[in-house]
Amino acid sequence: MTAAVVPRTGDTRERILHQMFYQIGRWIYLVDAVQDIQKDMEENSYNPVVLRYELQTPDISAVREPLERTLERSLADICMAFDLLSPRRCGPDPQYHFSWYADRYPTGTERHLPDERRKGQTWIPIKCSV
Repeated sequence: MTAAVVPRTGDTRERILHQMFYQIGRWIYLVDAVQDIQKDMEENSYNPVVLRYELQTPDISAVREPLERTLERSLADICMAFDLLSPRRCGPDPQYHFSWYADRYPTGTERHLPDERRKGQTWIPIKCSV
C-alpha cells in the first residue's frame, strides 16, 4: 500500500507518509484478522491474531485488552504521523477543519477555494477530531 501512495522524494515527508500508511495497513490487517477468526479456525487457515495469541477457540475475550492496546498504538502512530505532516488549518472552526494540498496527491474530490486563499493550489478539506 505504501509504495502505491507515497511518492519517492527521500525527504522527511516521505518517511512520515510511509510510517502513517504502514500503520493504517497494519490496523486494517489486524481488524480484518479479528473479523475472520471464526472462519479461519474452521478452515484451518492462517490468521495472525490466532497465531500471535495462541487462540484455541474463536473467543477473543482473554486477549481483548492486549489486542486493543496494539490497535490503539497503531491509531496513535497514525495520528502522530498526521500531526507531523503539518496540515494547514482553514474553515470556520479551525480545530476540526484541515486542508491538504491536493496537487501533490490528487484524489478527484478537489475543491477550489477563492484565488486569494489558494494562490494556485487545490485544497481538499479533511475532517479530523483532534
